[in-house]
Amino acid sequence: MTTAPRSSMHATGFIRPTAPARSAPASGILVALLLLGSLGCGAAAPTVQPTTPFLEGDAALFDRGISYITNPSALGGGWEAEWAEALERRVQRAEAIALVTGHTFREDTNPHREVTYRISLDVERKLYGELPDDLELLSRPGDEGFESVQGQEARILEQSFVVFVKWQLNDETGGVEPAFHLEPASETVVARVRELIERMHGVTNGTRTTVHYN
Repeated sequence: MTTAPRSSMHATGFIRPTAPARSAPASGILVALLLLGSLGCGAAAPTVQPTTPFLEGDAALFDRGISYITNPSALGGGWEAEWAEALERRVQRAEAIALVTGHTFREDTNPHREVTYRISLDVERKLYGELPDDLELLSRPGDEGFESVQGQEARILEQSFVVFVKWQLNDETGGVEPAFHLEPASETVVARVRELIERMHGVTNGTRTTVHYN
């Protein structure tokens, strides 16, 4: 059953204390195979980078949440340094990074009144790794970034972001889904992300994605 978005809550863009990851580490080969299998019979599978285990510290980096900080330099002092450190670690650990636009925002409520937020994104340009053109992100109670998504429909739809994706095994469903973090695609943020991608991954220019789930 789908309900209307609820009132917004203030969100932060920094790493919270590290919490245990929801899923146990899985081998890169296993996660890649599960990802391909989850696409369904006859689906066109995107080519992805060989995955690495989802480590405990990745839960804070890919918190399934959103930062709304467009100008990190305005933070000043230790806050700016903390933001820069988090960004560097996300770029290092991410398996895919892209420029995206918020397309749809949905709130699902289960019989226990637990809410799951579903954010559908249009992938405009891949900066690193492989993603489908249409990407759906899930944020659930217990995810570190859940409150940064709650009630923020107006700040997400038709807005541009940089998405950082780390594939994660869901123990309950047996499928692989994108753990993520979103940063505003401001000129400052995008320039810094491109610089880090080039330094860490040797990629100088992203390309427009041509991958589809049929």
